[in-house]
Amino acid sequence: MEGLLFFYAVEKEAYLQFVLPFLYFAEKYNPGSKFEIAVVNGDVPKWISDGLSIMKSPGDISVYSLESKSTAAISRWLFEPRTPSEFVYTGDIDIMISEPVAPYHVGRMEECGSCYSNTVRPNNSGRMSGLQFMSREWYARTRTAREKRISNKNSTRGMNDEVVLMDIVRESGLPVISEPRPVHGVHMSLHRKPFWKSSYMINVLPDEFRPQFEETVSEARFKLIVDACPMFRDTLSEFIEYVSGDASESDFRNAAGPVTG
Repeated sequence: MEGLLFFYAVEKEAYLQFVLPFLYFAEKYNPGSKFEIAVVNGDVPKWISDGLSIMKSPGDISVYSLESKSTAAISRWLFEPRTPSEFVYTGDIDIMISEPVAPYHVGRMEECGSCYSNTVRPNNSGRMSGLQFMSREWYARTRTAREKRISNKNSTRGMNDEVVLMDIVRESGLPVISEPRPVHGVHMSLHRKPFWKSSYMINVLPDEFRPQFEETVSEARFKLIVDACPMFRDTLSEFIEYVSGDASESDFRNAAGPVTG
């Protein structure tokens, strides 16, 4: 979509492996969008810089180093992206976006009269979800709360990033949105089985995204990305082997609850 920016922040090597696959999927299913990824408190690996040439529109992608007193997960809520845009979508780098994200959220924002679209985690957790779509008005209205946390390294130490987001929303006087919100793709979470053996949550390949996922990972250009990152090659192989087994989408819903991602 023209006017949409995907803004993400990463830091750990385990999640850097998803940068190129994420860009490939999101670019394919959201043509005309721009992308900005901040590598928090670290250098951009050369294989990522070189791998951008595989994308259809590398000129619409910015990957850079960002110094922050907070984790990458929290920094994505504190810093306003540098790339001009009308809307911003921020989520998890390990979700392979497999559909256009803007139509649902723009419509929902218009219905609610809100400058953002998200939901609250269940069970009175005091957390927003980690997937948020917003207009630039959101950044303007949360500037004071965000800048306070950017300048004070102790303000977010040890905190869950989704709690920090909730605190920013409430402190800024914005309404707390609590309605369903989609994941928009296939979540290859390292915190779920098979990657986290003791987790009660499991990874699945949702039926609604299976055709897109299988088509995309079989493309010749995507295989170049897999070749560029051996760690992701192993992750993808283990994911495919697992979701091709006994794990079903209904099992996933039972384990994960109504809000995922």
